Amino acid sequence: AADAGSSDAPVGIDYTALLATDALQGKRIGYPTAYTGPYGRVLEPGLEFRMALTTLEEQGAILVPLTPRLPDMDNYFSVLMGGMKHDLPEYLATRSGQPIQTLAELIEFNESHPGAEGYGQQMLKDIDALDMTYAQATEQFKALNSSFQQAIDEQLIEHNLDAVIAEADGYSQFVAAVAGYPAVTVPSGMKEEGLPTSVFFFGTRWSDPQLLALAYSYEQASMKLQPPAFQE
Repeated sequence: AADAGSSDAPVGIDYTALLATDALQGKRIGYPTAYTGPYGRVLEPGLEFRMALTTLEEQGAILVPLTPRLPDMDNYFSVLMGGMKHDLPEYLATRSGQPIQTLAELIEFNESHPGAEGYGQQMLKDIDALDMTYAQATEQFKALNSSFQQAIDEQLIEHNLDAVIAEADGYSQFVAAVAGYPAVTVPSGMKEEGLPTSVFFFGTRWSDPQLLALAYSYEQASMKLQPPAFQE
């Protein structure tokens, strides 16, 4: 592995050997019906997701409704900006021969050359004004990362789950992303207005092979991939 985060990743796995149409048989798959906590909400699954759950059951999966907690994330965006305050200037400094080498110079350039929408300029100013060191941002993100990992793992352990599936509702993707856990998104259908829908399989650390197998099995059973129909 090229970085510390993946230094203990399993090696030598033939992912394609695990792809089987019957991979869902007997697997316990959880699905969130609501998230609890200060940022929680009751989820309202669409028709396509309900049909996806039916497909999973038809393929022999055991479905388990979940009400996982959504950890406290009051400092999430400030932590992201704290990291950017360090990473963005470091990146700019690598662009030799360019007139902009620092965050302050980037802000000044945008002020002197305003675009039609001024997109992102206020965020750059907020990042520059943020009183947070890189070490503080790193430490706080590690705490967030651990908290979101625990939120997923406690559901997997408590309900003896092989994976979790969710509608692409923004909540579940956010939880898996902050946890740094693997996930696979596959098509689940098309809404009446022509917008594609999808389902989102996710699980614990290094569960990538199992998630790919489950997603493949669902995809082959559902056959929900539809090419877009462009209007004239």
